[in-house]
Amino acid sequence: MTNGTREGDWIVCRDSVATGDVLDLAAANHALDGGWKYVFEGPTDRVSLRRDAPADVGDEVGFAVGMPAGDGLAALQAQVGDVGFACHRRDDRLMVPLHSMRAELTTSDAGGLNLTITVAAGRHQSENTRRVAAMLLLRASGHLRMAAGYLINVGEQSRAGFIVRLEAGFSAAMLGHALAALEVACRHFAKEVSVLGDERAAMAYLALGSERTTEEGKVTTNDADGYRRE
Repeated sequence: MTNGTREGDWIVCRDSVATGDVLDLAAANHALDGGWKYVFEGPTDRVSLRRDAPADVGDEVGFAVGMPAGDGLAALQAQVGDVGFACHRRDDRLMVPLHSMRAELTTSDAGGLNLTITVAAGRHQSENTRRVAAMLLLRASGHLRMAAGYLINVGEQSRAGFIVRLEAGFSAAMLGHALAALEVACRHFAKEVSVLGDERAAMAYLALGSERTTEEGKVTTNDADGYRRE
């Protein structure tokens, strides 16, 4: 990865970008490769393109294993179990229960792994609710390590959630970090994202102005898992 700065137990790469439309940024988070994500940071919602990597994995060694050989899904399922998560196979996908939801694990054409969780489908139908949800997801992305909040349209319905994309050659340690990051995202932001599908709730969120999250979604450095930041 490119040179970054040490922030606690993480190596963080960050590029400043011009302010973009919140819907475009939230949609782009679903497709960005290499662990990059658009985030809102700070009290002014400064837009950054950021990548987080756990310092204990290292810049190169952490990407040394990748998809297992042979029956890749069966071996990956065992690997998920080895890092402490339950896992169920469904056709060509693996499903991992996370905080009353399920993360879907699918392989990429480049040999990497996409870990995706949908927290709200078809909830954000109006322009207002989509924009407010995208704003929250970008703020959540700034607070979370690795996990990127996204909002896309699938047909005529919206789909909101969080995603981590691991490059080819990822290690079991990186897999464990990715699942832990998604679990934290679900625990602290999933309910709020879903609630903002209601027009009145979305307008109330906008009216709060400087308030960043509800009581459930408050972010502090007291979280022992280390996947949230101030």
